[in-house]
Amino acid sequence: MRLFQEASPISRNELEQVGWRIREILGFTTVRWLPVPQIIEHLLPKMYGEDFSFRVAECVEMGSNHGFADPDERELVLREDVYQRMVEGRGRDRMTAIHEMSHLILHPRRRLFRRMAEEPPPAFRDPEWQAKCLAGTTMMPIQLLNGCATTGEIVREFSVSLEAAEYRLRQLGRTLPP
Repeated sequence: MRLFQEASPISRNELEQVGWRIREILGFTTVRWLPVPQIIEHLLPKMYGEDFSFRVAECVEMGSNHGFADPDERELVLREDVYQRMVEGRGRDRMTAIHEMSHLILHPRRRLFRRMAEEPPPAFRDPEWQAKCLAGTTMMPIQLLNGCATTGEIVREFSVSLEAAEYRLRQLGRTLPP
């Protein structure tokens, strides 16, 4: 038996809607490229107010963790090298920041619980899957993906990694040429 975190259930379809709603709230429904540093550093503090804390932590403090979100404390932390690459526009690190933001949105105060089990929870109850899915739907909403002809175009237009673009297309049951 192992200890697993579990969240309230949420479907992929619901996460698609939440991702689009985030873009609506932030005013980014017509642009593919999200200004992730501005969202994390300026818009989240406005949304959460004084309760929100964002900081950049040294690599020695974070170890192998690229980022961390504590919904109970409304805190988002990025490792310094991840933060720097996010600012430079690197897709993987931009996605990491949005993934951590997704935990704050999906798992507000005391919405996660721990349980002993033989196997991890199903995806729709797994907080990591939920945050990964929401990050993908927020960064690459289906409404803006429809005009893309190649995977490379998705990578360039949305400033995401090739792996993230391919994963998102698989989620949608689609394939595109490179």
